Amino acid sequence: MTPDRLDAPTLHQRLRAGGEWALIDLRPRADYLAGHILPGVNIIPSDLVAHFPQLIPGRGAYILLADGGQGEADEAVSIIHEFGYTLYTVLAGGIPAWIEAAFEMFEREDVTGTALVERVDRVCNPPKVTAPALAKGLDSARPPLVLDARP
Repeated sequence: MTPDRLDAPTLHQRLRAGGEWALIDLRPRADYLAGHILPGVNIIPSDLVAHFPQLIPGRGAYILLADGGQGEADEAVSIIHEFGYTLYTVLAGGIPAWIEAAFEMFEREDVTGTALVERVDRVCNPPKVTAPALAKGLDSARPPLVLDARP
């Protein structure tokens, strides 16, 4: 079974368009943490059978597969198909093609939480608080709401 392939610019447009989809980065964990497409999730091929159905429960979700450019995604397609998923495509050339097209890569795992905090700070301009003031507030009758976006 030969999956459909999207070039990097087309994948970039699809990601920006929204909709129900899941981007799976099949590269080794260290490579993923060194730089990945947001908001991809890292599942190495050997973990697909054990984790894929729990991570992507909706059979109607469109699945975008990205690999290291060595064909790992082609192997993953047969596993995904066995689970009953039929909407999937592969990033042609893998992550190297994405990088060559000069699209942004994100390091670390907590990127979305950090992005949320930065956006809330920029858009909402919430009041800033020092550690002593926060400690005092937490002990008050009406403690502040504290949101922690760390993974």
